[in-house]
Amino acid sequence: MQYRGVVYDVGLHFEPNTPSVDSFSPRLVEHDMRTIADDLHANAVRIEGESIARLVTAARAAHARGLAVLFNPWKMHSPAHEVQGYLAEAAQAAEELRAQGVDIVFVAQCEFTIFNEGIFPGKTLMERVGWMVSIGQASDEHLTALGQASAKLNGVLRLFLDVIRPVFHGRVTYSAGSWEQVYWAMFDIVGVDYYRHSEPEAEYVDGLDKYRLGKSPSRGAGGFALLEGANVDGTGKFADGVVPTYSETEQADYIETQLRLLADAAIDGAFVYVFSFPTYRAGQGARNLDMMSFSLVKTWPEDDERCKRMPPWSPKESLESSRTHKSCDACTNRKVRCSGAPGPCSNCVRRQTECIFGVRKLGRKPNVVRQFIANTGTESGNSSSDGPQCCTVSVLDFATPPSPKLLQPAAPESNPTPRSVASDPGRGGRHRIPVLHVDRVLERAEVALASSKGIIYNKQYVRGNGIFSGDNSLTYFSETRLKSLSQCLGHDRVRALVERISGTVNLHMRTIVNFSSNMGTRQAKTPGCLSDKARVSECTRLYFERVHPRFPFLDRAAFEATAASQGQPNVIPRSKSWTALFHTVLALGSEYAGGGSFEPGKGESWELFSVALANYTDLMLLPDSLTTLQAFTAMTIYALGMSSVGLDQIIMSEAVRRAQNLQEARFSGNATDAFRRTFWSLYCLEKITSFHHGRSSGFVDCDIACPIPYAQDSIFGGYNWFLSFIKHARLLSRAYTSLFAIGVSDNPDEYYLDIIDQLSEELEEWRVSIPDTGFRPGGVLKPHRMEGESLARTCAVSIHFFYYSFLQTVSRMALRHLPASQVAKREAVLNTVEHASRSLIELTPLIEVAPYTPMWMLAGIPVAGFFVLFDITIHNPRSPLATSNLALLDIVAGHSSQLEYMSKGIIPGSVIGEFAHIARNYVNDVGGGGGSSTGNTPPRHTPENSQYLYSQPYWSLPQAVTQSMVAMDVTADFSDMNLVAEGEQTDSIESMDIEGLPMPPSNVMGTDVMGLFGFWVPDMDPLLYQGLTGQNDPLHGTPQADNTACVEMS
Repeated sequence: MQYRGVVYDVGLHFEPNTPSVDSFSPRLVEHDMRTIADDLHANAVRIEGESIARLVTAARAAHARGLAVLFNPWKMHSPAHEVQGYLAEAAQAAEELRAQGVDIVFVAQCEFTIFNEGIFPGKTLMERVGWMVSIGQASDEHLTALGQASAKLNGVLRLFLDVIRPVFHGRVTYSAGSWEQVYWAMFDIVGVDYYRHSEPEAEYVDGLDKYRLGKSPSRGAGGFALLEGANVDGTGKFADGVVPTYSETEQADYIETQLRLLADAAIDGAFVYVFSFPTYRAGQGARNLDMMSFSLVKTWPEDDERCKRMPPWSPKESLESSRTHKSCDACTNRKVRCSGAPGPCSNCVRRQTECIFGVRKLGRKPNVVRQFIANTGTESGNSSSDGPQCCTVSVLDFATPPSPKLLQPAAPESNPTPRSVASDPGRGGRHRIPVLHVDRVLERAEVALASSKGIIYNKQYVRGNGIFSGDNSLTYFSETRLKSLSQCLGHDRVRALVERISGTVNLHMRTIVNFSSNMGTRQAKTPGCLSDKARVSECTRLYFERVHPRFPFLDRAAFEATAASQGQPNVIPRSKSWTALFHTVLALGSEYAGGGSFEPGKGESWELFSVALANYTDLMLLPDSLTTLQAFTAMTIYALGMSSVGLDQIIMSEAVRRAQNLQEARFSGNATDAFRRTFWSLYCLEKITSFHHGRSSGFVDCDIACPIPYAQDSIFGGYNWFLSFIKHARLLSRAYTSLFAIGVSDNPDEYYLDIIDQLSEELEEWRVSIPDTGFRPGGVLKPHRMEGESLARTCAVSIHFFYYSFLQTVSRMALRHLPASQVAKREAVLNTVEHASRSLIELTPLIEVAPYTPMWMLAGIPVAGFFVLFDITIHNPRSPLATSNLALLDIVAGHSSQLEYMSKGIIPGSVIGEFAHIARNYVNDVGGGGGSSTGNTPPRHTPENSQYLYSQPYWSLPQAVTQSMVAMDVTADFSDMNLVAEGEQTDSIESMDIEGLPMPPSNVMGTDVMGLFGFWVPDMDPLLYQGLTGQNDPLHGTPQADNTACVEMS
């Protein structure tokens, strides 16, 4: 057996007001653990109790004695939702123990159907047990009810695991009654209280086969009362009215028999119930309650002097009758003094001989009372079945090796999956593959097929997750937010303004743009600027001065040498990868030389980039190479600008695929360093863009093994920009997968708060690692006071945007999950949100309003801070910061108007100013007249109000509701997450966010800031695949007909 031990009780409430262990002594616990380890030679202990603090104390004492711990927090008589919160807290304590090196298994409750309400009918334990007993003697209809109860139990256990697994990363089991049909695929160990009744030994052992599911089968707790002729169920009942006689021998015999059976059955673990049960104390005659106890030690009454000793108990025969000899066999044969068990003894160590402690058979007096037990009809050859049969495990001296069991050869088809060569039946691995949401979806599907009402699990519908969509989205102006703003303002101008923005975006962005003919026909057309060598040289120089230090993936000398050789005699024409790379580099340099435009299809820069874009299809078909990857990386950088919004995801997805493919390539010399710089440049671009667009990343972080190179060109006065950039990108990746991914959507609030705390610590570590030379957010030197070149200032502004944007995001997320009772913390987090938003807006004047500025920096992040600050100002018009907040809103309004002016109306930025106008009028009305012009009194800033503002509920909708859009009832208790079935409408008026409902496109849903000004290209197929088989090198191709490609920008 892997686990051989006893159950140790630190205090349970079998009766609601009567604890099983009243007085808890850490000193006594240490003594008991020493007894279990040294005297019983056990290697494990199952610690059960309700107090988590007591469980932790006992677990540490057991670990100090080298015992493995089955950690069993057990809250009786409580409904499932209370137990779920209790287990979440216990899982955190268990994980802390596991992190400290404790060999620990988490036991998620025990026999929940009878010890807790909600599964079996009945308010009390005895009522539920009575119902279970009646089920076993009733009709098939009642047996069906028992199966349905087990299905309900599995749903409850799944809820328990949803709060345990994210916190506790060890193995988890459940202690099931034999009547409970548990879906064991959810657990790592099969744990069963496998009671023996009157069946023969062979039948009892064969019954274990149904629990052999490829997991570790382990027996739960069990015990036996101390009376002669005890009933076959192991309790204190007796047959035919015979008054029982107190007998410790009866208990010891029974435990020894059960140990033999279980050892022969080759189970992985067994635990004797129970080491001590002080509620049932020893006495004389009818007052000897210990006769009904399952404990291995005898506890004395409180008025007995022996109760005041240490320990306050005496061993029973089952404990003190250890079968191990006091001396090892070698010392016995030589007749010398032995240092004793456990070995090896000092003599054997000195003589370097094997040290074996033999066992002896203890004499037992005959059980003369068994003749009074009623005949149960068992076979005479199975005498052991005559006795009590409740114990789930046995052996008091656990150092005794189990008897060998002859394995029967299995038929080849009985187990087609061979056992791993690395597997060890006696080894319990503590590392487990994490369970994701998709695994739970598969489990629900299996349970649904096995259930008589199989469709119940298929009704659950989980919307996609993400920063701007799904259950944990952080959209701006969701339906709930618009309702709240309308209530404060007394009008719907904000809603109308958001709808107007949507219409403006459609008007300006969803238009038909006519590109030049070479876009559709792939016609070779050399951009006019290429004939001007001075212009080409200038564009190249500006690229390496302004772009390359931030994204250092090219070798300047190699690039310029290759470009200089282009077109010379006897030089092989360059590949399409080089063509795309060369023209994109020139396009990026042209943007800094005044050739850029906010409008796609316009300007010198776009003319150069269109050559690379025309080769996109050919690049996709080319084999993986470093030049192809660099071409896609350069095109990705260009697509970050306003003129190419919508192309970035198309190009970036292909670049990411190439980068991950090339990780296994074997580069040599300078190519190795070039690939590493290209890989990490693309990694940063993709992670930051994906996060701020609210979509999942294409990079699989767990598969990345590429070393981080040293980039000298990215060092600014001792500050390694490139390394800092990579660190922040990784932080964003961790935040997305742990907070916004669908796999974590079922986690409780405690999970999110813990993750947010960890991410906040990592964010602060990242901030502190940045030198305080203008780069560090919150430092003494501000970016606008930095001296020297503007590129360093641009990088510093970017770092500040990264920091405050992430701080704002995780703080808003914390407000969604902080309970209303934590008033001070909610207030502090809300202040952090406001501070982050103000800091973002203060940086807005430092943004370069130019076509080459990334869209997330040009508009996305500043407008995000603007919307949050606008919301705070409306809901807190009397705040001391309200006046300065209005001034900051005007700054963003001015920036947006400048953006519209510089883009010649392409970006509808001036509409943002109307939000600032609404806020200023509202604050002035409140400040001047004590109320709004509409007669509504704005709410003061309270923690409850902030909870409503920033933590609206998001619900998972069943398919039936999604299809019919019937009314839903959202109860006041958000933790229940109850949905009204079709036709069951109620009068609940609780506010809710309806982003999950299917709405017509005209309805205003949650606003993604990055999508507010963006557009995408749905009709790229004609652009990418037309003329696929033709010769498409724009520098060396044959002119074709002048066809115009019309690409819809939506």
